[in-house]
Amino acid sequence: MKTLLTLLPMALLWMSCEKRPTSAMINETTIEYEGFLTNRIADSTWRWNFEDGSPRVTGEYVNGSQEGPWIYYWENGNMKAEGNFSDNHQEGLWTWWHENGKKYKQGTYENGRKTGEWTVWWNNGTKGESGQYKEGKWHGIWTYWNPDGKFDREETWNNGNFVR
Repeated sequence: MKTLLTLLPMALLWMSCEKRPTSAMINETTIEYEGFLTNRIADSTWRWNFEDGSPRVTGEYVNGSQEGPWIYYWENGNMKAEGNFSDNHQEGLWTWWHENGKKYKQGTYENGRKTGEWTVWWNNGTKGESGQYKEGKWHGIWTYWNPDGKFDREETWNNGNFVR
């Protein structure tokens, strides 16, 4: 009995440290999500699915943090968004698409904050707006166009504050 009491905590510790698959089912035949947990922390490629089994989101967790490329999908199978994470923060170039497959917006993140040139398109493919972000805030001149592609207006921003 004493040996069992000594071995039981060691066995429980060993079991809690191993990499284990985890998943949930939407119904009898469709997996809602799947991935691996290490010490109860997400640590592998994960995939979430729509009811028909097609992918909704795919991405990588490393030690519980979103890392590397992540892809999001519309239910019709078209890509919805694509970009990278670093330590749970969006990083680098990110692109989003309208459900019809035309580009919706594109820009860059640095340490989870929008930075540099960002552009947004109408769902017909024409440019809708374009401007700069500085440390996550609108900065500089932002230009806007109507859905037919005609110039609408320009605005000037300074560190997130509207100037004119």
